[in-house]
Amino acid sequence: MLSSRWRSSLIAIGSIAVIYFAASKLSFRLISVEWATPVWPAAGVALACLLMLGNRFWPVIFAVASLSYIAEGASWMAATGFAAAHVTEALVGVVIVSYVASFRWHLGYFDILIRTVLIALLTLFPVQRLARLCSGFGKQNR
Repeated sequence: MLSSRWRSSLIAIGSIAVIYFAASKLSFRLISVEWATPVWPAAGVALACLLMLGNRFWPVIFAVASLSYIAEGASWMAATGFAAAHVTEALVGVVIVSYVASFRWHLGYFDILIRTVLIALLTLFPVQRLARLCSGFGKQNR
């Protein structure tokens, strides 16, 4: 019989896997031209999961991201690279949000929201777009 801690961890792993895979599929459907999209819902799901449940669940994000890219027709090497980029993106987001939130007492809630959104837009989307453009992954499949 599993202890309650193991049981709750397995439920969290399963939930993250299902939700992230669904968000990843939605993200792929939002792609319009040459693998470019202004939003990537899977990145938000990964960030939210790691913020709420902790950094120890990053391997789940990595595994599911790899599987979702393989399901879309990417090679295992490309899928692994994109998965590493998604995990890095989420972990950097956790560090940024934690850093900004540590100054909450003198910034106020609205300032935290604006700064977090600006930092996320200025760091996560350009890095992800650059990785996609440099890989040439979209040109081979479309």
